[in-house]
Amino acid sequence: MSRPTNIYPERPKLEHFLASPTGLKAFTGAPATTPGGAMTSVASSFQKLNEAGYAAYLGAHTKWLNALDSVDQLSHEHALRRRALEGFREVLTVDTTLTAGNRESIQVPHYPHLKIDVHTEKKVDHAPVLSDKPHQAEKRANRKKARDARVKVQANVAQAKAELLLEKTVPIIKAQRKAVEEVTAFSRLHKAEETAAKSAVIRATAIKKSSPDLVPEVKPDDGWKLVTRKKGANLIQSQSLVLRGKGTNAEQVLVHVDPGVRQTLALAAIRAPTSTGKA
Repeated sequence: MSRPTNIYPERPKLEHFLASPTGLKAFTGAPATTPGGAMTSVASSFQKLNEAGYAAYLGAHTKWLNALDSVDQLSHEHALRRRALEGFREVLTVDTTLTAGNRESIQVPHYPHLKIDVHTEKKVDHAPVLSDKPHQAEKRANRKKARDARVKVQANVAQAKAELLLEKTVPIIKAQRKAVEEVTAFSRLHKAEETAAKSAVIRATAIKKSSPDLVPEVKPDDGWKLVTRKKGANLIQSQSLVLRGKGTNAEQVLVHVDPGVRQTLALAAIRAPTSTGKA
């Protein structure tokens, strides 16, 4: 028969009765010390089991068997009481009168004027009462749903941030990088064009100063090419309206303009003829 070790006492072992201790003070818990205060080692020796030792072992074994029987009997009584009272319940009644007609009751410790009457009643079957409190399984399920919802919300927030960054930031960065690449790619060409333009302006100025009858012309579309021609050549024909007389009559006059010469007051010379005083 197997018994739980936390309730039943441990069986005495025969080797415990073979040891003959020589340092009794050390075995009783007070360690032996030298006059200087140093600890001495616990000395013990083993000898053959004699009659007295074997009798002590038998007595300890008998005591252990009696303890097992006592615990078995107590456990059996508890089991019988539990099965007999399975359909009953204990009812407590507090008695504060302490009259002679009361039944014998249990005295409450630390309350001298208070006794408790204990009696047994038959359990009565009744319809189960539906509890309005949530069950533990329901609580666990709700907590799990709340946890999953929090995790899902956090994931959705992170995804929304990533999509917003991809939608707003990436095109701007691409445009900036493209502009920088274009400027970097055409920086040498721009520098060459700037050098050619400056050179063309300097040469045109020098040509104007050295040859007044020549008109320099710079063509930006043709690699900042400098072209010279004589004044009066390739005149452009233009039209202008000049008022003649005091009426509202207007006469169209053809005017030839040199494109190489600044024409700020070119049309100012076109005016009505000077009056001679004739009637």
